[in-house]
Amino acid sequence: PLMSEINPSTQGKADGDLSDKPININDKSNSKALQMDGGREKQDEEACRVVSLLLGRRICCTLDDGRTAEGKFLCLDRLKNLILCDVIEVRKVPIIQSDNAAGESNNDSEISTEEDGTKYWYVERKLSQAMVPGSRLVKVEVSKEIWDETVGVK
Repeated sequence: PLMSEINPSTQGKADGDLSDKPININDKSNSKALQMDGGREKQDEEACRVVSLLLGRRICCTLDDGRTAEGKFLCLDRLKNLILCDVIEVRKVPIIQSDNAAGESNNDSEISTEEDGTKYWYVERKLSQAMVPGSRLVKVEVSKEIWDETVGVK
């Protein structure tokens, strides 16, 4: 009984009812460790399917310095580098100037005040293409409408 607790292949069998048939190590159903790897393969396949469905759709990427880049998703490599086209980059720039200068607003910017009283400009710039380094990537977002339309609800 102690061995059946350790060896999952003997669980559910009576003592002395051990099968002598050979085990094919390439058969993934014979080992729990291999079954877990098979689960990982299914997760990888699902992730690849989702990424391929999102190609050509608008996504929003957040970088580690607080910038966001929203654009059409073109490419992803093994280092998580993303290539976007028709990109709008938004950065949060602190206002360090006097109150008179802070009152002037740029057409492409919006003024915001944080809880600590610090004022920021949200400055946008438009880029035809941008590469978002995977090492700086914090978050990737897709709108619910695009997600439901492309990937669907499981």
